[in-house]
Amino acid sequence: MSRATPAAVNGDLCTIQSHRAALVGSRYYFQGGVYTFQGGDTNAAEKQIYWLDLNTSFPVQGLISTNTLHSAQAVGDNEYKGSGVFLTDVNQTALSIFGGQGTGPNTMGSMPTYNISTNTWSAQSVSGGDLNFVRRDGMTHTSSDQTGQGLSYVLGGLNDFHAVAKGMVKLDASDPSHLRWTNQSGTDVPGFNQAGLEYIRAGKAGVLIAWGGYNTVNWGLDDSKWPWNYRPMDNIAVYDIDTSTWYNVTATGDIPSTRAQFCSAVSAAPDDSSFQIHMYGGMHLGGNVTYQDLYILTVPSFRWIKKVNAGDQGGAKGAQTATAVNYYGMQCAMYKNRQMMILGGLFDDPVTKWNNKVCNASYPVVKVLDVTTLQWVSQFNPSLDPYVVPHTVYDVIGGDTHGGATATTPQGGFNDSSLTDIFTKRVARYTAPAVALPPPSSISNSPNSPNSSSISLSSAASASPSNPSSTPTGAIAGGVVGGVVVIAAVAGFVFWFLRSRRNRRRLSGPPVKKSTTEDMDKKETPPHSNSVIQEMEAEAHPVTQEMPADSFYGSSPRELDTGVAPVAELPSQQVQSPAPK
Repeated sequence: MSRATPAAVNGDLCTIQSHRAALVGSRYYFQGGVYTFQGGDTNAAEKQIYWLDLNTSFPVQGLISTNTLHSAQAVGDNEYKGSGVFLTDVNQTALSIFGGQGTGPNTMGSMPTYNISTNTWSAQSVSGGDLNFVRRDGMTHTSSDQTGQGLSYVLGGLNDFHAVAKGMVKLDASDPSHLRWTNQSGTDVPGFNQAGLEYIRAGKAGVLIAWGGYNTVNWGLDDSKWPWNYRPMDNIAVYDIDTSTWYNVTATGDIPSTRAQFCSAVSAAPDDSSFQIHMYGGMHLGGNVTYQDLYILTVPSFRWIKKVNAGDQGGAKGAQTATAVNYYGMQCAMYKNRQMMILGGLFDDPVTKWNNKVCNASYPVVKVLDVTTLQWVSQFNPSLDPYVVPHTVYDVIGGDTHGGATATTPQGGFNDSSLTDIFTKRVARYTAPAVALPPPSSISNSPNSPNSSSISLSSAASASPSNPSSTPTGAIAGGVVGGVVVIAAVAGFVFWFLRSRRNRRRLSGPPVKKSTTEDMDKKETPPHSNSVIQEMEAEAHPVTQEMPADSFYGSSPRELDTGVAPVAELPSQQVQSPAPK
């Protein structure tokens, strides 16, 4: 199927790879890795943090235009390197960089953090252990931002020198001013690398679903290009957050071929009777195969469903046509439970192979899948109706567009009765509070230097449009005369004030001793009086101690409910699962 794509112009963003990304409120942020711009940098590292404004509609079948792409303040040389992940706080006001590839270790006990509200970077203190290794890579992560708990989980990957990073760590950001690591590792933690991990609102506090990628527990033999075996895609690991327990579940249905470097995002049925994990693309290194297919793992029935035709071409690399493109190493996020946004990654086509140095408008930088219709869209629309379950899914699990799934367990039931109880409960939905955001500003740099300037919050906020020809000459003359009158009045007042003070000194005796610089230093500094100096020093010397809440976030954190998010009991009636198709 051919696409009608707009012609590329200088400054358009053509490719992104090895980046990190996070969808926060109405913005999709991404940073790190390497970028290619039309008429500009080619496969080059960029320091800025970029974002897409999801309050607006924009085309998604070509390159990212300069009108659509926005940028924010640059980050230090060590932090803009590739890979790694963004972790958010409970208020969705900050993005902290965890892991990735750099030139040296980050300051232990802190993470480079971008404050979305103030458009500033800082070193945010984290207690609980020095876990932020700069080259921790290939890990998979997810967060409970759907529940307001402020928790993020990082599983597996590789640490310094590409040794296996065993276990799982949790970042507790329920108090944004006191971030804390907790090691969730145990003897039963499965080993994952370049895999999938998603948070599902099931159980008392939620569950994590992990699958695919490489099994780093045992040395493998099935891939001469990589030291570990691929995990079978029907082998699903389930982590119950409330009890800190791992389980294994065997999935059925259209089992995908083994792969890594895919991306995924979740949507929930209107009645929360099912959750759809959408998985796109990926690659199998040993077989030199890349993918463009779409699979859905529906939970709690743990059925894999393959969407044969999602309005796109391609499949395995050998089945491509001249316009088909397979992707891997992308970033995915779900916008308002309805639109799956796929950003960047490496593409593989019959002509350029893995060449990310070309600007080809036929190879979209951002793709959007409508998960209700399961079709790729040509224009991002921020105002679509809420998600409903597509017939492709409810034909397998029962129910209808509004939910009502009748398949509530895997075929043959769960192998552990605890899972039956876990998946009859739901954590209540949560909407994060609105965040004050800097005003949007599109990229307007020279073609040869897409990151030649970064946008300052103060300059963007204070700038106002002007039109010299629209100001009448009479108004200008009146302003000049008025200004002269004001200056004369001020001068007269100053003369009177100085003369009066000199007369008072003559009557009151010798002058009082002036305060010295040392005396001034001993006095208590008014709150926030040196905030500008502190900010400049923080950029030059990352702070490693715990910061006061208002020194970084601009205001004290809101009072948090420390209790577990409300749990809703689903009907306990057991319904027979439909026969597989």
